Amino acid sequence: MLHSLLIVIAFTVRYNAVFYPVISAIAYLLTSKKLAYKATGILLPVLLVALFISYTRNETQKYTGTKEFSVFGGWQLANNALYMYPFIELHDAPPAQCAGFHQTVIKFFEKAGDQMKSLSPADGAFYLRDQRAPLKVYLAERMGNKEDSTGGIQSWGSVSPIYSAYGSFLISGYPFSFTRHFIFPNFGNYWVPPLEKLEVYNLGSNKVSSIAGYWFDYPSSNVRVGSATVQKVILGLFPVLFGGLNFLYLITLIGVIRTGKLKTTSQSLKLGILLFTCLLIANAAFGILASPIVFRYMAFPMVILIIFSGVLMEKLDLNEK
Repeated sequence: MLHSLLIVIAFTVRYNAVFYPVISAIAYLLTSKKLAYKATGILLPVLLVALFISYTRNETQKYTGTKEFSVFGGWQLANNALYMYPFIELHDAPPAQCAGFHQTVIKFFEKAGDQMKSLSPADGAFYLRDQRAPLKVYLAERMGNKEDSTGGIQSWGSVSPIYSAYGSFLISGYPFSFTRHFIFPNFGNYWVPPLEKLEVYNLGSNKVSSIAGYWFDYPSSNVRVGSATVQKVILGLFPVLFGGLNFLYLITLIGVIRTGKLKTTSQSLKLGILLFTCLLIANAAFGILASPIVFRYMAFPMVILIIFSGVLMEKLDLNEK
């Protein structure tokens, strides 16, 4: 029960926890418990996550008129697909609901020219965050002078289905281009993830939102900092360290297997290594496919990488002659 609740809580914080029940299921399958125990442990977190998704979709419909789990999802899908747009020629018309947005996309790339060809997932979610990019421009055109009292849920959610349909149209129609211009570059991002938002304090702004001021009990929404960019220097080595830890774990794991020392390892440690390897693969696959990878997404696997790399190095005993 506690484990299932923990997974749901993690899922409410960040949606990449959607693959945590898979890792959890592997852990349960590896135990020597009875079948009923395993089945309950596997199905309960899935049920709770499904209930949370259903509840969120119903609540979102009240604001946007559409049942969506995340109003951010359509935006992310369209952002990912637009990286390949400068390199393709459309042979078919997009879905009818996307006609207006498609014209905004055409105007943007005609004006930008070939300079957008140098853009890649290494630059972060450019099409999602930049005010000049088609996503924000089309939102502004749709909203006009209307005010959004829901903190962006209503406005972002109103166009999210359009962006989702457009992104799906591009990706399904040009899967090889998507793989070349998004998946492959994002695979490189995994090994040395960009600092992105962590490069500059508060994104370079001297103000925070009202909810942030309330949360941290600030006297006002104005914030000050001695140096907005020093954190880039402090954190600059960590992305390289993350990539190095991945290589170290892979090399030591191969070494432990090849030398036969894995056979002399306790059963619990063997299962722990197997479980963490599954977690590492699932995290990498989800990150590479879902959105441009940045360092802040990799903090959790980095901590566990340090632990298990150390365990494997000790087992390999590099100092043994």
